[in-house]
Amino acid sequence: MLLEIIGTGEAYDRFRVNAAVLVQEQDFRLLIDCGPTVPQALWRRQLAADAIDAIYLTHIHPDHASGLTALLNQWASAGRRRDLQILCQPEQQAHLEWMSAYAAWPQRLPFIIHWRDAGQTAEIGPWTLQTAPTQHSISNLALRLEQKGPVSHPTGSLFYSGDGRPTAASASLMRGCVMAMQECFSPLEQGEGSHHGDLPGCLRQLQSARPRHLLLYHIEDGQHNAVAEAIRPRVDVSVAEDGERWCCITGAPLNARLDQQGERYAAGAG
Repeated sequence: MLLEIIGTGEAYDRFRVNAAVLVQEQDFRLLIDCGPTVPQALWRRQLAADAIDAIYLTHIHPDHASGLTALLNQWASAGRRRDLQILCQPEQQAHLEWMSAYAAWPQRLPFIIHWRDAGQTAEIGPWTLQTAPTQHSISNLALRLEQKGPVSHPTGSLFYSGDGRPTAASASLMRGCVMAMQECFSPLEQGEGSHHGDLPGCLRQLQSARPRHLLLYHIEDGQHNAVAEAIRPRVDVSVAEDGERWCCITGAPLNARLDQQGERYAAGAG
């Protein structure tokens, strides 16, 4: 179970791709979130137009969903004919349907989109799926993916928060995961009324949920060094970087990542 970090940036990040990840097991690929800078980052990877089987959208703020139109348009142009699953919240689906239709307007997309209720879907591809709400300005559903397989074998798992301050439900969903990604917009405590995660809250969640490794992302532009410095002595938490690749079975980083030109290079070489 492979986690590839497409982007870690917040809505208006000057240097990082908008937050999104690609999760793969065997031949099944799931894209989580698709902000405006995500399609180009995917195109740099030169994936086939039918390589991604499903898209999960945590919520439909522009930095998490507005790249959908460009991505679907490119797939149609590149010859995609395979059906696509899109998992979202029913009350947000109408907006996404419009964005999808616009991708081929005035024609229709040459492939079928199967819309699925993210909160009511128990399985996607090779994984079980669970969701929980976070505290955000619109409804956001964090998710947990877990490999299906024999109990006697090590299984991979991933928690991904999307946006929002952690809730009791999302903290419970993270508990015991191998890999976890939590939004951490600020290095400073933001208070109970905040709609975003902060470092003190993330560290409290780490202590209670105890994932094998926690990646912090969607950090406010210009605050990455402050967050990295605050967690520097720790080995169970790190600041996520665009292009990193992690194993969701062992919780270990893999020895290659994608740079901004789409070329593979050894981790730490640049």
